[in-house]
Amino acid sequence: MSILTRKVDDRSRVVLPDEFSGKLVTLEEVTKDHVIIKIVKPIRKRPSLTSLLARMTDTNQQPPVELGPPIGNEEL
Repeated sequence: MSILTRKVDDRSRVVLPDEFSGKLVTLEEVTKDHVIIKIVKPIRKRPSLTSLLARMTDTNQQPPVELGPPIGNEEL
């Protein structure tokens, strides 16, 4: 682990090294002079089928596609 010194601007922003680009980080202030930067892996919430079907309306529903008669051993 290396120690890097960065200057903070008047809005408390700091430029982090390239290894943090595109990642979600948290800053934990231990003391006034000590801050820990942690990379956080975001938890993606999977939508439920109920919530997806609730957003379905007549205007965004596609018409059914006719594929013809069954071929092979399909059962309807």
